[in-house]
Amino acid sequence: MSADPGYDPKELRTLLAALCDGHLDEAGHARLEQVLHTSPSARRTYLRYVDLHLEVGRRFEIEGAAVGNEGRRPTRHARVLPALAAIAAVLAVGAGLALVFHVLDGGDIPAITRQEAALPAPDESPVAIIGSARGVVWNRDDVSPETGVSLKTGAYALREGELGLGFINGAEVTLGAPADFVILSPLEIYLTEGRVAAQVPESASGFTIRSKDMALVDIGTAFSVNVKPSGVSRVLVREGEVVASLLGKNGTTVRDYRASAGDGFEINAAAAAIRAMDMGDESFVEPFALLLPEFGLDPSYALAVQAAKPLAYWRFETLDQNAAWNTVSPRFPAHTFGPVYLDGGAENQSALFLPGEDMSGFFVSEPLPGLNRRGYTIEFWMNARAIQYATLVGLIKPGWPAPHPDGSESKSPDYLSVIELTSEQASADGLIQRARSLRFLHRSPAESSSGVNVFSNSNYQPLRWTHVAAVCEGDLLRLYIDGRPDQEVAHSSPPGDDAYQVVVGRLRPPGFTDYSRHFSGALDELALYDRPLTAAEVKAHFDAARLR
Repeated sequence: MSADPGYDPKELRTLLAALCDGHLDEAGHARLEQVLHTSPSARRTYLRYVDLHLEVGRRFEIEGAAVGNEGRRPTRHARVLPALAAIAAVLAVGAGLALVFHVLDGGDIPAITRQEAALPAPDESPVAIIGSARGVVWNRDDVSPETGVSLKTGAYALREGELGLGFINGAEVTLGAPADFVILSPLEIYLTEGRVAAQVPESASGFTIRSKDMALVDIGTAFSVNVKPSGVSRVLVREGEVVASLLGKNGTTVRDYRASAGDGFEINAAAAAIRAMDMGDESFVEPFALLLPEFGLDPSYALAVQAAKPLAYWRFETLDQNAAWNTVSPRFPAHTFGPVYLDGGAENQSALFLPGEDMSGFFVSEPLPGLNRRGYTIEFWMNARAIQYATLVGLIKPGWPAPHPDGSESKSPDYLSVIELTSEQASADGLIQRARSLRFLHRSPAESSSGVNVFSNSNYQPLRWTHVAAVCEGDLLRLYIDGRPDQEVAHSSPPGDDAYQVVVGRLRPPGFTDYSRHFSGALDELALYDRPLTAAEVKAHFDAARLR
Protein backbone atom coordinates (compact mmCIF):
# COMPACT_ATOMS: atom_id res chain seq x y z
CA MET A 1 0.00 0.00 0.00
CA SER A 2 1.15 3.53 -0.68
CA ALA A 3 1.75 6.00 2.11
CA ASP A 4 -1.08 8.35 2.97
CA PRO A 5 0.06 11.93 2.32
CA GLY A 6 -2.57 13.15 4.76
CA TYR A 7 -5.03 16.01 4.57
CA ASP A 8 -6.44 18.86 6.60
CA PRO A 9 -9.59 17.47 8.32
CA LYS A 10 -11.04 20.95 8.83
CA GLU A 11 -10.58 21.80 5.15
CA LEU A 12 -12.17 18.49 4.08
CA ARG A 13 -15.20 19.01 6.32
CA THR A 14 -15.63 22.50 4.89
CA LEU A 15 -15.46 21.17 1.33
CA LEU A 16 -17.93 18.34 2.04
CA ALA A 17 -20.38 20.65 3.80
CA ALA A 18 -20.25 23.07 0.86
CA LEU A 19 -20.73 20.19 -1.56
CA CYS A 20 -23.86 18.88 0.16
CA ASP A 21 -25.23 22.41 0.60
CA GLY A 22 -24.75 23.09 -3.10
CA HIS A 23 -22.31 25.95 -2.50
CA LEU A 24 -19.08 24.36 -3.72
CA ASP A 25 -17.59 26.42 -6.57
CA GLU A 26 -15.38 25.12 -9.38
CA ALA A 27 -12.20 25.80 -7.42
CA GLY A 28 -13.65 23.88 -4.49
CA HIS A 29 -14.57 20.97 -6.77
CA ALA A 30 -11.03 20.87 -8.08
CA ARG A 31 -9.55 20.97 -4.58
CA LEU A 32 -11.87 18.23 -3.31
CA GLU A 33 -10.99 16.01 -6.24
CA GLN A 34 -7.29 16.55 -5.55
CA VAL A 35 -7.62 15.69 -1.85
CA LEU A 36 -9.61 12.52 -2.55
CA HIS A 37 -7.15 11.36 -5.20
CA THR A 38 -4.12 11.78 -2.97
CA SER A 39 -5.35 10.69 0.48
CA PRO A 40 -6.88 7.29 1.36
CA SER A 41 -7.81 8.70 4.80
CA ALA A 42 -9.73 11.51 3.12
CA ARG A 43 -11.56 8.98 0.98
CA ARG A 44 -12.59 7.02 4.08
CA THR A 45 -13.84 10.21 5.73
CA TYR A 46 -15.68 11.06 2.53
CA LEU A 47 -17.45 7.69 2.51
CA ARG A 48 -18.58 8.03 6.12
CA TYR A 49 -19.81 11.56 5.38
CA VAL A 50 -21.69 10.36 2.32
CA ASP A 51 -23.32 7.49 4.23
CA LEU A 52 -24.59 9.96 6.83
CA HIS A 53 -25.92 12.43 4.28
CA LEU A 54 -27.57 9.69 2.25
CA GLU A 55 -29.82 8.99 5.21
CA VAL A 56 -30.34 12.69 5.97
CA GLY A 57 -31.07 13.36 2.32
CA ARG A 58 -33.56 10.55 2.10
CA ARG A 59 -35.44 11.72 5.16
CA PHE A 60 -35.26 15.36 4.05
CA GLU A 61 -36.80 14.48 0.72
CA ILE A 62 -39.66 12.54 2.30
CA GLU A 63 -40.39 15.04 5.06
CA GLY A 64 -39.94 18.03 2.75
CA ALA A 65 -42.55 16.61 0.42
CA ALA A 66 -45.05 16.68 3.29
CA VAL A 67 -44.23 20.28 4.19
CA GLY A 68 -44.22 21.53 0.63
CA ASN A 69 -41.97 24.00 -1.15
CA GLU A 70 -44.45 25.83 -3.31
CA GLY A 71 -43.22 29.06 -4.77
CA ARG A 72 -39.57 28.39 -4.01
CA ARG A 73 -36.96 28.29 -6.71
CA PRO A 74 -35.17 24.89 -6.59
CA THR A 75 -31.66 25.36 -5.23
CA ARG A 76 -28.65 23.25 -5.92
CA HIS A 77 -28.97 21.99 -2.35
CA ALA A 78 -32.50 20.77 -3.07
CA ARG A 79 -31.22 18.90 -6.10
CA VAL A 80 -28.25 17.31 -4.32
CA LEU A 81 -30.17 15.66 -1.49
CA PRO A 82 -32.59 13.66 -3.68
CA ALA A 83 -29.59 12.62 -5.77
CA LEU A 84 -27.87 11.35 -2.65
CA ALA A 85 -30.90 9.28 -1.72
CA ALA A 86 -31.32 8.00 -5.25
CA ILE A 87 -27.89 6.55 -5.91
CA ALA A 88 -27.01 4.66 -2.74
CA ALA A 89 -23.42 5.48 -1.85
CA VAL A 90 -22.52 7.73 -4.77
CA LEU A 91 -22.75 11.53 -4.95
CA ALA A 92 -23.34 13.02 -8.37
CA VAL A 93 -23.03 16.78 -8.70
CA GLY A 94 -21.61 19.25 -11.19
CA ALA A 95 -20.78 18.63 -14.84
CA GLY A 96 -17.09 19.32 -14.15
CA LEU A 97 -16.68 16.64 -11.46
CA ALA A 98 -17.88 13.06 -11.20
CA LEU A 99 -16.92 12.47 -7.58
CA VAL A 100 -14.59 9.60 -6.98
CA PHE A 101 -15.54 6.40 -5.22
CA HIS A 102 -12.70 4.22 -4.04
CA VAL A 103 -11.49 3.44 -0.54
CA LEU A 104 -8.54 1.14 -0.99
CA ASP A 105 -5.15 2.67 -0.45
CA GLY A 106 -3.43 3.60 -3.69
CA GLY A 107 -4.45 2.93 -7.26
CA ASP A 108 -6.47 4.89 -9.74
CA ILE A 109 -9.87 6.10 -8.64
CA PRO A 110 -12.58 5.49 -11.23
CA ALA A 111 -15.40 8.01 -11.34
CA ILE A 112 -19.06 7.04 -11.08
CA THR A 113 -21.67 9.35 -12.49
CA ARG A 114 -25.33 9.44 -11.60
CA GLN A 115 -26.23 7.96 -14.99
CA GLU A 116 -23.95 5.00 -14.34
CA ALA A 117 -25.42 4.18 -10.96
CA ALA A 118 -28.90 5.69 -10.78
CA LEU A 119 -30.85 3.63 -8.29
CA PRO A 120 -33.82 3.77 -5.95
CA ALA A 121 -33.44 5.01 -2.39
CA PRO A 122 -31.81 2.44 -0.11
CA ASP A 123 -34.11 0.10 1.80
CA GLU A 124 -34.03 0.36 5.58
CA SER A 125 -34.19 -3.41 6.09
CA PRO A 126 -31.19 -5.73 5.73
CA VAL A 127 -30.64 -7.23 2.29
CA ALA A 128 -27.89 -9.73 3.09
CA ILE A 129 -26.30 -11.62 5.95
CA ILE A 130 -22.65 -12.48 6.46
CA GLY A 131 -22.48 -16.24 6.06
CA SER A 132 -18.71 -16.55 6.12
CA ALA A 133 -15.85 -14.25 7.13
CA ARG A 134 -12.25 -15.35 6.77
CA GLY A 135 -9.57 -12.90 7.89
CA VAL A 136 -11.74 -9.91 7.04
CA VAL A 137 -10.46 -6.36 7.42
CA TRP A 138 -12.73 -3.68 5.99
CA ASN A 139 -13.70 -0.01 6.12
CA ARG A 140 -16.84 -0.14 8.25
CA ASP A 141 -16.50 0.73 11.94
CA ASP A 142 -20.29 0.56 12.38
CA VAL A 143 -20.68 -3.05 11.18
CA SER A 144 -18.69 -5.99 12.53
CA PRO A 145 -17.65 -8.48 9.80
CA GLU A 146 -18.82 -11.55 11.70
CA THR A 147 -20.94 -14.51 10.67
CA GLY A 148 -24.64 -13.81 11.19
CA VAL A 149 -24.38 -10.02 10.96
CA SER A 150 -26.94 -8.38 8.65
CA LEU A 151 -25.96 -5.84 6.00
CA LYS A 152 -28.03 -3.05 4.49
CA THR A 153 -27.54 -1.28 1.20
CA GLY A 154 -24.43 0.86 1.17
CA ALA A 155 -20.72 1.04 0.41
CA TYR A 156 -18.16 -1.45 1.69
CA ALA A 157 -14.44 -1.90 1.12
CA LEU A 158 -12.83 -5.26 1.82
CA ARG A 159 -9.10 -4.72 2.41
CA GLU A 160 -8.12 -8.24 3.51
CA GLY A 161 -9.70 -11.69 3.58
CA GLU A 162 -12.81 -13.23 2.03
CA LEU A 163 -16.44 -12.47 2.78
CA GLY A 164 -19.43 -14.72 2.02
CA LEU A 165 -22.85 -13.06 1.79
CA GLY A 166 -26.29 -14.63 1.62
CA PHE A 167 -28.84 -12.29 0.02
CA ILE A 168 -32.49 -12.29 0.99
CA ASN A 169 -33.52 -13.41 -2.50
CA GLY A 170 -31.32 -16.53 -2.24
CA ALA A 171 -28.19 -15.38 -4.08
CA GLU A 172 -24.91 -16.35 -2.43
CA VAL A 173 -21.89 -14.16 -3.13
CA THR A 174 -18.25 -14.52 -2.09
CA LEU A 175 -15.93 -11.50 -2.29
CA GLY A 176 -12.13 -11.63 -2.12
CA ALA A 177 -9.92 -8.69 -1.13
CA PRO A 178 -9.18 -6.15 -2.31
CA ALA A 179 -12.80 -5.39 -3.14
CA ASP A 180 -14.72 -2.09 -3.27
CA PHE A 181 -18.43 -2.73 -3.61
CA VAL A 182 -21.81 -1.12 -3.09
CA ILE A 183 -24.81 -3.27 -2.17
CA LEU A 184 -27.48 -1.55 -4.21
CA SER A 185 -30.39 -3.91 -3.65
CA PRO A 186 -31.08 -7.61 -3.04
CA LEU A 187 -30.50 -8.08 -6.78
CA GLU A 188 -27.54 -5.85 -7.56
CA ILE A 189 -23.95 -5.16 -6.53
CA TYR A 190 -21.76 -2.37 -7.92
CA LEU A 191 -18.03 -3.17 -8.02
CA THR A 192 -15.14 -0.79 -8.49
CA GLU A 193 -12.66 -3.60 -7.95
CA GLY A 194 -12.79 -7.11 -6.58
CA ARG A 195 -12.92 -10.87 -7.00
CA VAL A 196 -16.42 -12.29 -6.79
CA ALA A 197 -18.07 -15.71 -6.99
CA ALA A 198 -21.87 -15.86 -7.26
CA GLN A 199 -24.25 -18.80 -6.85
CA VAL A 200 -27.72 -17.71 -7.96
CA PRO A 201 -30.85 -19.89 -7.63
CA GLU A 202 -33.95 -19.47 -9.74
CA SER A 203 -35.54 -17.28 -7.06
CA ALA A 204 -32.78 -14.70 -7.63
CA SER A 205 -32.61 -14.96 -11.41
CA GLY A 206 -31.55 -11.59 -12.78
CA PHE A 207 -29.00 -10.97 -10.03
CA THR A 208 -26.58 -8.42 -11.46
CA ILE A 209 -22.98 -7.50 -10.80
CA ARG A 210 -22.10 -4.14 -12.35
CA SER A 211 -19.11 -1.92 -12.68
CA LYS A 212 -18.55 1.37 -14.47
CA ASP A 213 -17.98 -0.44 -17.77
CA MET A 214 -19.77 -3.78 -17.62
CA ALA A 215 -22.69 -5.76 -16.23
CA LEU A 216 -23.19 -9.48 -15.65
CA VAL A 217 -26.78 -10.67 -15.41
CA ASP A 218 -27.13 -14.11 -13.91
CA ILE A 219 -29.83 -16.43 -15.23
CA GLY A 220 -30.03 -18.95 -12.37
CA THR A 221 -26.41 -20.06 -12.44
CA ALA A 222 -22.96 -19.88 -10.86
CA PHE A 223 -20.05 -17.75 -12.06
CA SER A 224 -16.87 -16.01 -10.95
CA VAL A 225 -15.60 -12.59 -12.02
CA ASN A 226 -12.49 -10.53 -11.36
CA VAL A 227 -13.12 -6.80 -11.80
CA LYS A 228 -9.96 -4.71 -12.17
CA PRO A 229 -9.61 -0.94 -11.84
CA SER A 230 -8.14 -0.86 -15.35
CA GLY A 231 -11.57 -1.59 -16.83
CA VAL A 232 -10.80 -5.23 -17.62
CA SER A 233 -13.08 -7.92 -16.18
CA ARG A 234 -12.54 -11.66 -16.54
CA VAL A 235 -15.38 -14.13 -16.09
CA LEU A 236 -15.71 -17.89 -15.71
CA VAL A 237 -19.19 -19.44 -15.93
CA ARG A 238 -19.42 -22.51 -13.71
CA GLU A 239 -23.08 -23.44 -14.22
CA GLY A 240 -26.03 -22.22 -16.28
CA GLU A 241 -25.85 -19.03 -18.35
CA VAL A 242 -24.64 -15.46 -17.91
CA VAL A 243 -25.45 -12.47 -20.08
CA ALA A 244 -22.56 -9.99 -20.18
CA SER A 245 -22.76 -6.38 -21.30
CA LEU A 246 -20.15 -3.82 -22.21
CA LEU A 247 -21.74 -0.55 -21.10
CA GLY A 248 -21.75 2.79 -22.84
CA LYS A 249 -21.46 6.23 -21.30
CA ASN A 250 -25.14 6.29 -20.39
CA GLY A 251 -24.93 2.94 -18.61
CA THR A 252 -26.76 0.88 -21.23
CA THR A 253 -25.56 -2.15 -23.20
CA VAL A 254 -23.32 -1.42 -26.19
CA ARG A 255 -22.09 -4.97 -26.74
CA ASP A 256 -23.56 -8.14 -25.28
CA TYR A 257 -22.26 -11.66 -24.89
CA ARG A 258 -23.99 -14.85 -23.72
CA ALA A 259 -21.87 -17.52 -22.06
CA SER A 260 -22.64 -21.03 -20.76
CA ALA A 261 -21.10 -23.43 -18.25
CA GLY A 262 -17.36 -23.82 -18.80
CA ASP A 263 -17.01 -20.63 -20.85
CA GLY A 264 -14.43 -18.00 -19.98
CA PHE A 265 -14.31 -14.49 -21.41
CA GLU A 266 -12.86 -11.04 -20.94
CA ILE A 267 -14.63 -7.67 -21.02
CA ASN A 268 -12.19 -4.92 -22.01
CA ALA A 269 -13.61 -1.41 -21.77
CA ALA A 270 -10.59 0.30 -23.36
CA ALA A 271 -10.77 -1.98 -26.39
CA ALA A 272 -14.60 -1.88 -26.39
CA ALA A 273 -14.58 -5.66 -26.79
CA ILE A 274 -15.81 -8.89 -25.23
CA ARG A 275 -13.84 -11.97 -26.25
CA ALA A 276 -13.67 -15.64 -25.27
CA MET A 277 -10.48 -16.73 -23.56
CA ASP A 278 -8.99 -19.57 -21.53
CA MET A 279 -9.14 -18.81 -17.79
CA GLY A 280 -6.68 -21.50 -16.76
CA ASP A 281 -4.18 -19.04 -15.24
CA GLU A 282 -6.73 -16.68 -13.69
CA SER A 283 -7.12 -16.82 -9.89
CA PHE A 284 -10.80 -16.74 -8.92
CA VAL A 285 -12.24 -16.71 -5.42
CA GLU A 286 -13.92 -19.97 -4.41
CA PRO A 287 -17.63 -19.80 -3.53
CA PHE A 288 -18.62 -20.46 0.08
CA ALA A 289 -21.48 -22.67 1.24
CA LEU A 290 -24.15 -20.64 3.04
CA LEU A 291 -25.06 -22.02 6.43
CA LEU A 292 -28.14 -20.80 8.25
CA PRO A 293 -27.47 -19.13 11.60
CA GLU A 294 -27.30 -21.67 14.40
CA PHE A 295 -30.46 -21.93 16.48
CA GLY A 296 -29.28 -21.32 20.06
CA LEU A 297 -32.51 -22.29 21.83
CA ASP A 298 -32.53 -22.37 25.62
CA PRO A 299 -33.68 -25.73 27.09
CA SER A 300 -36.40 -23.92 29.05
CA TYR A 301 -38.30 -23.35 25.80
CA ALA A 302 -39.15 -27.04 25.36
CA LEU A 303 -40.22 -27.25 28.99
CA ALA A 304 -42.56 -24.27 28.53
CA VAL A 305 -44.14 -25.81 25.42
CA GLN A 306 -44.61 -29.20 27.07
CA ALA A 307 -46.20 -27.54 30.11
CA ALA A 308 -48.84 -26.05 27.77
CA LYS A 309 -49.85 -29.64 26.84
CA PRO A 310 -49.69 -29.68 23.03
CA LEU A 311 -51.41 -32.52 21.20
CA ALA A 312 -48.18 -33.05 19.25
CA TYR A 313 -44.69 -31.52 19.46
CA TRP A 314 -41.98 -32.33 16.92
CA ARG A 315 -38.52 -31.09 17.91
CA PHE A 316 -36.65 -32.56 14.89
CA GLU A 317 -33.68 -33.60 17.03
CA THR A 318 -33.27 -37.00 15.38
CA LEU A 319 -34.67 -39.02 12.49
CA ASP A 320 -35.58 -42.60 13.36
CA GLN A 321 -36.88 -44.82 10.56
CA ASN A 322 -37.18 -41.67 8.41
CA ALA A 323 -39.46 -40.02 10.95
CA ALA A 324 -39.30 -37.21 13.49
CA TRP A 325 -41.14 -38.46 16.55
CA ASN A 326 -43.74 -36.61 18.56
CA THR A 327 -42.11 -35.84 21.92
CA VAL A 328 -45.34 -35.88 23.98
CA SER A 329 -46.82 -39.14 22.70
CA PRO A 330 -45.76 -42.24 20.74
CA ARG A 331 -48.46 -41.35 18.22
CA PHE A 332 -48.29 -39.00 15.21
CA PRO A 333 -44.75 -39.47 13.86
CA ALA A 334 -43.79 -37.01 11.11
CA HIS A 335 -42.45 -39.14 8.25
CA THR A 336 -40.06 -37.69 5.67
CA PHE A 337 -40.72 -37.79 1.96
CA GLY A 338 -38.04 -36.74 -0.46
CA PRO A 339 -34.68 -35.43 0.79
CA VAL A 340 -35.10 -33.74 4.18
CA TYR A 341 -32.16 -33.24 6.53
CA LEU A 342 -31.41 -32.29 10.10
CA ASP A 343 -28.98 -29.46 10.70
CA GLY A 344 -27.68 -27.49 13.66
CA GLY A 345 -25.31 -27.51 16.58
CA ALA A 346 -24.80 -30.14 19.24
CA GLU A 347 -27.51 -28.63 21.46
CA ASN A 348 -30.30 -28.26 18.92
CA GLN A 349 -31.15 -29.74 15.53
CA SER A 350 -33.67 -28.37 13.02
CA ALA A 351 -35.45 -29.68 9.94
CA LEU A 352 -33.59 -28.40 6.88
CA PHE A 353 -35.25 -27.98 3.48
CA LEU A 354 -32.83 -27.28 0.63
CA PRO A 355 -33.42 -25.18 -2.50
CA GLY A 356 -34.57 -27.20 -5.48
CA GLU A 357 -35.81 -30.15 -3.41
CA ASP A 358 -39.47 -29.35 -4.05
CA MET A 359 -40.65 -32.94 -3.68
CA SER A 360 -39.58 -33.13 -0.04
CA GLY A 361 -41.25 -32.52 3.30
CA PHE A 362 -42.69 -34.14 6.42
CA PHE A 363 -46.08 -35.81 6.51
CA VAL A 364 -48.08 -36.91 9.57
CA SER A 365 -50.34 -39.53 8.04
CA GLU A 366 -52.09 -40.48 11.30
CA PRO A 367 -54.87 -37.87 11.67
CA LEU A 368 -54.80 -35.69 14.79
CA PRO A 369 -58.30 -35.73 16.36
CA GLY A 370 -60.35 -32.77 17.56
CA LEU A 371 -57.93 -30.02 16.52
CA ASN A 372 -60.73 -27.56 15.81
CA ARG A 373 -63.21 -28.66 18.48
CA ARG A 374 -62.51 -25.57 20.61
CA GLY A 375 -60.04 -23.71 18.47
CA TYR A 376 -56.42 -24.56 17.83
CA THR A 377 -52.86 -23.20 17.75
CA ILE A 378 -49.96 -23.86 15.37
CA GLU A 379 -46.64 -22.80 16.89
CA PHE A 380 -43.09 -23.13 15.51
CA TRP A 381 -39.78 -21.42 14.70
CA MET A 382 -38.68 -20.85 11.13
CA ASN A 383 -35.69 -19.47 9.25
CA ALA A 384 -36.30 -18.75 5.55
CA ARG A 385 -33.28 -19.05 3.30
CA ALA A 386 -34.66 -16.32 1.04
CA ILE A 387 -37.80 -14.32 0.27
CA GLN A 388 -40.15 -16.90 -1.20
CA TYR A 389 -43.73 -17.93 -1.78
CA ALA A 390 -43.73 -21.10 0.31
CA THR A 391 -45.80 -23.24 2.65
CA LEU A 392 -44.55 -23.92 6.16
CA VAL A 393 -47.37 -26.01 7.68
CA GLY A 394 -50.72 -27.30 6.40
CA LEU A 395 -53.59 -29.17 8.12
CA ILE A 396 -55.61 -31.32 5.69
CA LYS A 397 -58.58 -33.67 5.87
CA PRO A 398 -57.57 -37.36 5.94
CA GLY A 399 -57.26 -39.53 2.86
CA TRP A 400 -53.77 -38.77 1.58
CA PRO A 401 -51.74 -39.92 -0.16
CA ALA A 402 -54.63 -40.80 -2.47
CA PRO A 403 -54.36 -43.45 -5.20
CA HIS A 404 -53.62 -42.40 -8.76
CA PRO A 405 -55.20 -45.20 -10.83
CA ASP A 406 -54.80 -43.37 -14.15
CA GLY A 407 -51.47 -41.73 -13.32
CA SER A 408 -53.02 -38.26 -13.01
CA GLU A 409 -52.86 -35.88 -10.08
CA SER A 410 -55.54 -36.20 -7.44
CA LYS A 411 -57.74 -33.23 -6.67
CA SER A 412 -56.48 -30.70 -4.18
CA PRO A 413 -56.80 -31.71 -0.53
CA ASP A 414 -59.25 -29.93 1.75
CA TYR A 415 -57.38 -27.67 4.16
CA LEU A 416 -58.38 -26.52 7.61
CA SER A 417 -55.33 -24.27 7.83
CA VAL A 418 -52.20 -23.25 5.94
CA ILE A 419 -49.29 -21.13 7.22
CA GLU A 420 -47.24 -19.64 4.39
CA LEU A 421 -44.64 -17.07 3.46
CA THR A 422 -45.42 -14.52 0.78
CA SER A 423 -42.93 -13.29 -1.79
CA GLU A 424 -42.13 -9.75 -2.92
CA GLN A 425 -45.24 -9.75 -5.11
CA ALA A 426 -48.29 -7.73 -4.11
CA SER A 427 -50.59 -10.48 -5.36
CA ALA A 428 -50.50 -14.26 -5.69
CA ASP A 429 -53.19 -16.65 -6.91
CA GLY A 430 -55.40 -13.61 -7.36
CA LEU A 431 -55.09 -12.50 -3.71
CA ILE A 432 -53.99 -9.05 -2.65
CA GLN A 433 -51.37 -9.61 0.00
CA ARG A 434 -48.58 -7.95 1.92
CA ALA A 435 -45.15 -8.57 0.42
CA ARG A 436 -42.69 -10.55 2.53
CA SER A 437 -45.30 -11.39 5.15
CA LEU A 438 -46.72 -14.49 6.84
CA ARG A 439 -50.11 -15.78 5.81
CA PHE A 440 -52.47 -17.65 8.15
CA LEU A 441 -55.33 -19.22 6.18
CA HIS A 442 -58.30 -20.82 7.98
CA ARG A 443 -61.16 -22.80 6.43
CA SER A 444 -63.88 -24.45 8.50
CA PRO A 445 -65.29 -26.72 7.35
CA ALA A 446 -62.10 -27.66 5.51
CA GLU A 447 -62.17 -27.17 1.76
CA SER A 448 -59.86 -26.68 -1.23
CA SER A 449 -60.59 -23.01 -1.88
CA SER A 450 -61.72 -19.72 -0.27
CA GLY A 451 -61.39 -19.14 3.48
CA VAL A 452 -60.31 -16.33 5.82
CA ASN A 453 -56.78 -14.90 5.55
CA VAL A 454 -54.58 -13.16 8.10
CA PHE A 455 -51.53 -11.48 6.55
CA SER A 456 -48.95 -10.26 9.04
CA ASN A 457 -48.15 -6.58 9.38
CA SER A 458 -44.51 -7.51 10.02
CA ASN A 459 -42.08 -8.54 7.32
CA TYR A 460 -40.21 -11.76 7.87
CA GLN A 461 -36.44 -11.42 7.62
CA PRO A 462 -34.66 -14.19 5.68
CA LEU A 463 -31.69 -15.85 7.38
CA ARG A 464 -33.12 -15.00 10.79
CA TRP A 465 -34.94 -17.26 13.26
CA THR A 466 -38.55 -16.15 13.81
CA HIS A 467 -41.15 -17.46 16.25
CA VAL A 468 -44.66 -17.88 14.80
CA ALA A 469 -47.96 -18.70 16.51
CA ALA A 470 -51.23 -18.92 14.56
CA VAL A 471 -54.27 -19.05 16.86
CA CYS A 472 -57.91 -19.76 16.07
CA GLU A 473 -60.05 -18.65 19.01
CA GLY A 474 -63.83 -18.17 18.99
CA ASP A 475 -64.58 -15.66 16.25
CA LEU A 476 -61.01 -14.36 15.90
CA LEU A 477 -57.89 -15.50 14.07
CA ARG A 478 -54.69 -14.16 15.62
CA LEU A 479 -51.13 -14.17 14.30
CA TYR A 480 -48.21 -13.66 16.69
CA ILE A 481 -44.66 -12.89 15.52
CA ASP A 482 -41.76 -13.21 17.98
CA GLY A 483 -44.13 -13.35 20.94
CA ARG A 484 -46.07 -10.19 20.05
CA PRO A 485 -49.62 -9.88 18.65
CA ASP A 486 -49.18 -8.88 15.02
CA GLN A 487 -52.59 -9.07 13.34
CA GLU A 488 -56.07 -10.42 13.95
CA VAL A 489 -59.10 -10.95 11.72
CA ALA A 490 -62.69 -11.82 12.63
CA HIS A 491 -64.26 -14.99 11.25
CA SER A 492 -67.54 -16.86 11.59
CA SER A 493 -66.35 -20.38 10.74
CA PRO A 494 -67.87 -23.11 12.92
CA PRO A 495 -65.71 -25.43 15.04
CA GLY A 496 -65.68 -29.17 14.29
CA ASP A 497 -64.58 -32.60 15.47
CA ASP A 498 -62.72 -33.65 12.32
CA ALA A 499 -59.22 -35.08 12.50
CA TYR A 500 -56.45 -33.69 10.32
CA GLN A 501 -53.23 -34.86 8.74
CA VAL A 502 -50.20 -32.55 8.76
CA VAL A 503 -47.82 -31.61 5.95
CA VAL A 504 -44.65 -29.62 6.70
CA GLY A 505 -42.35 -27.72 4.32
CA ARG A 506 -44.61 -28.04 1.31
CA LEU A 507 -48.22 -27.33 0.35
CA ARG A 508 -49.10 -30.74 -1.07
CA PRO A 509 -48.71 -34.09 0.71
CA PRO A 510 -46.80 -37.02 -0.87
CA GLY A 511 -48.05 -38.09 -4.27
CA PHE A 512 -48.38 -34.62 -5.76
CA THR A 513 -45.80 -33.40 -8.23
CA ASP A 514 -47.22 -29.95 -8.94
CA TYR A 515 -47.92 -26.70 -7.13
CA SER A 516 -45.72 -27.57 -4.20
CA ARG A 517 -44.82 -24.09 -2.81
CA HIS A 518 -41.71 -25.75 -1.40
CA PHE A 519 -40.06 -24.06 1.58
CA SER A 520 -36.31 -23.48 1.49
CA GLY A 521 -34.81 -22.97 4.92
CA ALA A 522 -35.10 -24.46 8.40
CA LEU A 523 -38.09 -25.18 10.65
CA ASP A 524 -38.09 -26.32 14.26
CA GLU A 525 -40.11 -26.86 17.44
CA LEU A 526 -43.46 -27.45 15.70
CA ALA A 527 -46.28 -27.77 18.24
CA LEU A 528 -50.01 -28.28 17.59
CA TYR A 529 -52.57 -27.55 20.29
CA ASP A 530 -56.25 -28.48 20.32
CA ARG A 531 -56.99 -25.18 22.04
CA PRO A 532 -56.09 -21.51 21.51
CA LEU A 533 -52.99 -20.34 23.37
CA THR A 534 -53.40 -17.05 25.19
CA ALA A 535 -51.29 -14.00 24.39
CA ALA A 536 -49.52 -14.46 27.73
CA GLU A 537 -48.64 -18.07 26.89
CA VAL A 538 -47.26 -17.15 23.47
CA LYS A 539 -45.11 -14.41 24.97
CA ALA A 540 -43.91 -16.72 27.74
CA HIS A 541 -42.84 -19.31 25.19
CA PHE A 542 -40.92 -16.77 23.13
CA ASP A 543 -39.26 -15.30 26.21
CA ALA A 544 -38.23 -18.78 27.37
CA ALA A 545 -36.28 -19.31 24.15
CA ARG A 546 -33.57 -16.80 25.17
CA LEU A 547 -31.94 -17.06 21.77
CA ARG A 548 -28.17 -16.97 21.96
